[in-house]
Amino acid sequence: MNTAYLVSPELTLRSSPVATAFFAAIHDTLQEFIGISILRNVTQLLVTEPDAGDAVVIFNREDADYLGPVTQFLQKSVRQGVKVLPVAISAEARRPPAAAGTAQSFDLVEQLRQRALSASQVETIAKVFARQLLSILKPTLVTEPMHLFLSHRRLDGEDLTAAFTRLRTTSTDAAFRDLYDVRMGEDAQEVIDARLAESDAVIFLDTPKAGESPWIAKELRGALQFGLPIVWVRVGSEEDRAPLEVKPADLPHFTLNDVDPLTQEIPVETIEQIVHEAARIHHRDYVDRLFSEFLRLRDIANQNGIQLRQVDPQRMLYCLTLPRTQTRYKQRPLTHLLQLFGRTPTRQDIREFTDCAEAGGYQAHPQHGHHYDSAILLAAIPPRPVPRFDDAGIHTDSISDYVAEIERVTKPQMHGPKRIIISGAFPDCEPEFQQNMTAAVHAMAEVALRAGASLSFGAHPTLQFMMFDLAKRVRPDDFRQALRMYVSKFFITEAAVGEFQKNAEVFATDPVGGDRAQSLTAMRRAMLNDPHASALVVIGGKTARGGHIPGIDEEVAIARERRLPVFIFGSVGGRSSEIISRMTPADRVALNGQSEAINESFASDLDYSRLAQIVINAAY
Repeated sequence: MNTAYLVSPELTLRSSPVATAFFAAIHDTLQEFIGISILRNVTQLLVTEPDAGDAVVIFNREDADYLGPVTQFLQKSVRQGVKVLPVAISAEARRPPAAAGTAQSFDLVEQLRQRALSASQVETIAKVFARQLLSILKPTLVTEPMHLFLSHRRLDGEDLTAAFTRLRTTSTDAAFRDLYDVRMGEDAQEVIDARLAESDAVIFLDTPKAGESPWIAKELRGALQFGLPIVWVRVGSEEDRAPLEVKPADLPHFTLNDVDPLTQEIPVETIEQIVHEAARIHHRDYVDRLFSEFLRLRDIANQNGIQLRQVDPQRMLYCLTLPRTQTRYKQRPLTHLLQLFGRTPTRQDIREFTDCAEAGGYQAHPQHGHHYDSAILLAAIPPRPVPRFDDAGIHTDSISDYVAEIERVTKPQMHGPKRIIISGAFPDCEPEFQQNMTAAVHAMAEVALRAGASLSFGAHPTLQFMMFDLAKRVRPDDFRQALRMYVSKFFITEAAVGEFQKNAEVFATDPVGGDRAQSLTAMRRAMLNDPHASALVVIGGKTARGGHIPGIDEEVAIARERRLPVFIFGSVGGRSSEIISRMTPADRVALNGQSEAINESFASDLDYSRLAQIVINAAY
């Protein structure tokens, strides 16, 4: 079995509170899934013999003055083919130990900066690091090959997409060539939905005419509904550019103003950067979502007498045993074999499942077959109307759909007039990490809607479409009643209000004296003074950088006036992270009445589905 060897920071840094907190968070995250060995002294370094397939985590020293046994242990590990992962907790410690070979350091300072988190939120970055380590040790989390959906306007973007496809067939880098497959939609909604459902990420080629296309808007809305990562590539001049109906983020990931989409192609090296960016975001997002849903499944199991047992740690194989209702005759429990994937399972995965199950003790009887009810390969893939069923008797399904199904048969749906208010906006962080905010809002909305809860939210050019389309998919019979959208007539016309009312109950507040700030305040007060409001969820948001006045502060203040429980997602960056990082444990408890441990989870966890379930339980 693969093992992660964690070299205690005391062996390299002597004393460091930041490293100690980072180290503890790594250990807590990893121990859920793999074997951990903590090396605390020189003797343990000398007697430990790591093998190929294992990993070693070590903290860099600024002066590179390592103890001899530390250097010897690293040299021994490199010779054995062990993956060495150096961690730099300061800018001065970015150089890894020479004995670590070619390993690159995980840069804590840069990770905090890119995500717009404070130094007090090192635990969030530790969990990011731990999940990257897990993806190295567990083969079912590997993301290649991935399937990309290219969203583009044919009028001025067709040649650009051809360059992507041509690169895949002509690149001399075999690893790159095999990294992705290209899929494109056609001018039909069912084709767009089918292609998106088979894709791992979207590359949006935003050419000057893209904003004029209704199909571009449909593709972006579909990607947001499915929770797919979107890499936004802005190509061409800003002059005469049509505005986008749906903005996938606050800022593009790539801006190529000097490329004329009608006469030029995107350079090969830039295409490679774009594709690898998509792979990086996809991998991080899917692994986070997979673990979030799995840990929510574990919580449901613990609360409802369901057994969830690990069968094969390396291949991430589990057995779920669900008691059946006992009536006149005794019935055996329902048994599912589950295998987790950080990517879309392949035909090869299906072929290998039987050997994996047999190695775990689940051999088929020659006459009566398997003694489990279902074999299901679960991944953080877009939801499907029904799970894919293979001729071999193996299902492939979205883990969010599976968890929702287990929850449906174990817990009653929430009903009644209560509403959860979601306040979200893109944070001031690198475009690569704005996906965290989208993922958190998506998780909160999907968990709430599946549970039968209702949602309220303010107009937001990206999130409103996500809410509309999610509700139609999850609650097709009452999607309008499930959503309440608040807007100010300072910003939109009566005609726009009428369009929005096709998707949700819309409450439009009057402008206040032609004043933008006062009009927003009136809208926020109307939303939070709704007598059916039961909780406020805060995700992301702009900081005061550049003179901006954060609207989140006002919403939190109004909610506290009303004694509404407030839940702040701290790991997404932006204003929500600033607010929660400055609070004492007692301040956090006062926000919502939950325990210190639960509020610490909201401050640092990446498990947005689990956090969403806590909100639902508290609000109803």
